Amino acid sequence: TFFYNCPLFSKLERPLNGTKLAESMATWTTSQCPFAIVYTPQVLEDIRMAVVSAFHAPSHGGLEIGGILLGSHYADRISITNYRPMLCEHAFGPTFQLSADDHVRLTAAIAGAQAAGQTIVGWFHSHTRAGVLLSEADLEIHNRHFVDPWQVALVLKPVPLNPTLCGFFFREADGSIHSNESYHEFELGNRTAQDLQAKMGSPELDGPFANVPSAPQSHRRPREN
Repeated sequence: TFFYNCPLFSKLERPLNGTKLAESMATWTTSQCPFAIVYTPQVLEDIRMAVVSAFHAPSHGGLEIGGILLGSHYADRISITNYRPMLCEHAFGPTFQLSADDHVRLTAAIAGAQAAGQTIVGWFHSHTRAGVLLSEADLEIHNRHFVDPWQVALVLKPVPLNPTLCGFFFREADGSIHSNESYHEFELGNRTAQDLQAKMGSPELDGPFANVPSAPQSHRRPREN
């Protein structure tokens, strides 16, 4: 069994007491979403750097990773102020598809977070081959583990030497999910020394991934609305 264990991802969960209330927040909105999504920019930047590091895992076309989004929710908005990783054994290759054991671990992680008084406002994962969308496998995870109407999904697509493409997905007022693209795509980061360091510092893979061939990557940006 293989688990991605880059230094950035192993430190994904920020200490709750270390989140500064005075830290500036950013807001994502679209007319189709029943609530605003407010987030701490540093949280999404930390996630982005972990995604970029996994994307540069050598010889395999980039690993996809994911995690749980923590924060709070209100009648008119949710806030994202923390996160913790999802363990994925990548039983089906480098894409982020959960095995039966992964689902068991995710259920336990959600229960543990809730027992600790944390509010789970959604989840995130990366796409290294597909665009900023929710696949059938993604929808299965969302509808199985994140069933509250205010819980969201964040998809991040790293692009070599360019900003990471991102989009939120949510349940509309009628319960449907517009999954083939984000209503409002946005970008995080750019070509920085940190990105290049993440590429250079990516660990070699072993175990079941030793013979997984690299899949062709598409860097076409989804259609803008």
